Amino acid sequence: MTTAPTEDDGAKVSLDGTRIVFVHSENGVLDIWAMNADGSNPVNLTNYTGFERAPAWSPDGTKIAFRRIVGSNSEVYVMNADGSGLRYLEFDQPNQVTWQPGGFFADGRVLFLSMEARRDGPGRPFSEYYHQTPTHLWIHDLDSGSLEEIVNRERLAPFVTPQLVLSDERLLVQVVRAGAGQVFNVSLDGTDA
Repeated sequence: MTTAPTEDDGAKVSLDGTRIVFVHSENGVLDIWAMNADGSNPVNLTNYTGFERAPAWSPDGTKIAFRRIVGSNSEVYVMNADGSGLRYLEFDQPNQVTWQPGGFFADGRVLFLSMEARRDGPGRPFSEYYHQTPTHLWIHDLDSGSLEEIVNRERLAPFVTPQLVLSDERLLVQVVRAGAGQVFNVSLDGTDA
């Protein structure tokens, strides 16, 4: 995507196909950048001194949601497509230690993934325990501030991550069981997989 001797990741194309948002790593710092679809005019939108991940475009291309790592915490933000109007989103939900955006719905609501405390750690190998960490999916309305948990009926496994918003009624989720992942097309309550 870029020609600099650095690392780029997490590229997402705006729905109109004219802009790309991505994570750019330089000197150990991960920032959110955007550029034209042809690779011209790359701009650092955040200029943060730490780590930022998981950028996602709003359907109209005016907003970008992303995740910022602050110490051992994960915070989520929304900003205008030019980097202005940075807004921290604080969710007060018990036992949820990390959050990240999973995309936008057509009406501008944001899909979020939250995760409880990781089940791997000392004496517990990542490959055997990480997928046992319960995750939760939420819809957040930026205007009203409401937060609603979704995909919580007939859970297919503890570890479920959003892959793609298909419509205002359906999404693709990855379900990880025993280290293997499968993608399912589910309704917002988690049924009809």
